[in-house]
Amino acid sequence: MNLPFHAVGLWYDEFPQITDDEVCALLEQAWREHQEDLPG
Repeated sequence: MNLPFHAVGLWYDEFPQITDDEVCALLEQAWREHQEDLPG
């Protein structure tokens, strides 16, 4: 069953905008955590 996509924020009570710097920091954190999980 395919449901139409409306918006990500539609499914959250609170979905505030964040700054570009916050996005970059979160991506860097996720990258570091991913690297720690890699074998080797």
